[in-house]
Amino acid sequence: MNSVTLQDISNAAQKLLNAATLSVNEICLMCGFNSPSYFTKVFSAKIGVTPSDYRNT
Repeated sequence: MNSVTLQDISNAAQKLLNAATLSVNEICLMCGFNSPSYFTKVFSAKIGVTPSDYRNT
């Protein structure tokens, strides 16, 4: 089982902000997540908002 670190989430957050043309699914895969729903769950737990909401802030 792989452990997701806060650094992984931070990297994903930066990509969400800097690559607005990429979908959340594309960013999920680029960051090494196999499941967009798991990525959203982990991201939300660590950051406090969904990836889409984070992008829109």
